[in-house]
Parts: sequence; C-alpha cells; structure tokens
Amino acid sequence: MELRFYGLPLLLVGGAVWLALVEVRYFLAHRAAGNPPWPRLIRRLFGAALLVGIAAMFQFAETTLPEQMSPEQAMARLHYWMGTLALVGLAAILALWDVLAELRSLRSYVDRVERDELRNLENRLKEPRS
Repeated sequence: MELRFYGLPLLLVGGAVWLALVEVRYFLAHRAAGNPPWPRLIRRLFGAALLVGIAAMFQFAETTLPEQMSPEQAMARLHYWMGTLALVGLAAILALWDVLAELRSLRSYVDRVERDELRNLENRLKEPRS
C-alpha cells in the first residue's frame, strides 16, 4: 500500500474536519454576539463536504491498468476522473468566492473604522481647549 492511497485522502479529510470545527466555533462566537454569519458558515461547510467527497473519490478510484481495457472501461475511467477534477474545480471556485467575500468584508470594516476615526478626530477638534 502506497502513501498516496491513504495519505492524501486522510490529509483532505483532516483538513475538512479542521475547517468545519474552526468555522462552527467562529459561528457560535458570532451568534452569541448577535450577528451570526450564515452565508460564511454554509459556504465553508460546503467546502469541507467537497473536500471529503474529493478524498472519497481519490480513495475509491481504480488505479491499476489491466492488460486489455475496452473502450467502454476507458471512457468510464475518464468520466470518473473528470468528475473528480470537476469537484476540485468547484472547490477552487468556492475558495475564490470565499476570499472575495472576506476581502469585501474587510474593506467595509476598514471603511467603518476610518469613518469612526474621522468622526472622533472631528469631535476632538471641535472641543474647546482648556
């Protein structure tokens, strides 16, 4: 048994479990504060499920080549690996979507902090000096 048969799927499942646990803890902390980030939770849990699906497809894939393979068998394997590649592509698109959403969130946070600081500075300048 080679490491690639067990190492990569175990690594993917471990990453998915870690991602799900971190995200659930983040969600619970923000839910207690009164603003639960539902879209982020759904997006990240779906990403974790995709990682588990990719790991399962890697683990249960047929990797040995028989001496003779019919065209139907070759096409079945091609479709299987194209499906695996499609899941990887979907996971990559989901990761990019998540990055863009977090950048938008960060930009709005920076804008809000900047507005608050300008308002504080304006109030301090209006105060009479003692």
